[in-house]
Amino acid sequence: MERLQEKIKNLEFLLAQNEVKSLEKQIKPHFLFNTLNLVARLIYLGKSEESLEVVYALSKLLRYTMEKKELVRLRDEVQYVKDYLFIQQSRYGETLKYQLDISQNILSCLIPTLALQPLVDNAVKHGLEPKGGGSILIFGRLDGNKVVLKVIDDGIGFGEEKNPLHQNEGKMSSIGSGLRNIKKRLHFYYGDEFKLDIVSQPQEGTEVTIILPFASDANDEYVPVFWFDK
Repeated sequence: MERLQEKIKNLEFLLAQNEVKSLEKQIKPHFLFNTLNLVARLIYLGKSEESLEVVYALSKLLRYTMEKKELVRLRDEVQYVKDYLFIQQSRYGETLKYQLDISQNILSCLIPTLALQPLVDNAVKHGLEPKGGGSILIFGRLDGNKVVLKVIDDGIGFGEEKNPLHQNEGKMSSIGSGLRNIKKRLHFYYGDEFKLDIVSQPQEGTEVTIILPFASDANDEYVPVFWFDK
């Protein structure tokens, strides 16, 4: 019986790893091509310094996804998000604004890799881009022994009937499959001790909330961050 349980656990772990790889494939192609086109355009316009900054940010993103870690510190995921948003802001200019409001005391928290960035990517692609721009707030607080993370945008939003967490597997959109992917991985690591919720109103915006247990990296070096507007 114990051997069977161990095999099941190992299988679940392999499936969770596969979910991460699948999620990476969803993120990289369109973003990579758009970024390379951005670099080419900046070079053509004679903005060599800005093009180098974009290339450097892209190299950090690729390095992060290639590390193949199952769990990362929140500060590392946040840095990944900042690099991602730097590139997107270089692409969209002043039409894209963002704000990070994350408490310092949760930056050492361990979370599944790519648990936060896909939410920001969804906000840009499905919320702000169709609207022609807007703003994103990335919020993080400690509430008792729980970490509360929110990604809030003022994009086009959607009605409850289009809530991706309530869609059937066969009719699921790309945003729905991405959220379902994150939900599965959160359940793998936290069981029933997490919450993933999405609230949206048409033409008003979308708020995605993740609540999970606080688990700190004992080897984390404390570095003061964060109130950051861009």
